[in-house]
Amino acid sequence: MLEKLPTIVMKPHSVEPSKMELRPGETVVLHIINESENNCHILDFPELDASVHTERGRSGLIAITPEPGTYEYACKPHHGYVNENIRGVLTVLP
Repeated sequence: MLEKLPTIVMKPHSVEPSKMELRPGETVVLHIINESENNCHILDFPELDASVHTERGRSGLIAITPEPGTYEYACKPHHGYVNENIRGVLTVLP
């Protein structure tokens, strides 16, 4: 079932996909996978007040209900670590 969910993969110095489009009006569950070299990552959607913590080699789920608009997602600074390249943009179509 996880393979059917929209997926974001955190790599060592990037996130894939770096751009996503969704339709509005429904709660969407995203599958977040940590394939980076860092022991843990927190992928954060600050405008949606949502984040998920994943350890290296593991995955997590995050549920969001975004309105039409553009939202950034990025590696949230934690334990003195931040990687500015791990970021993307979610566009929710009108």
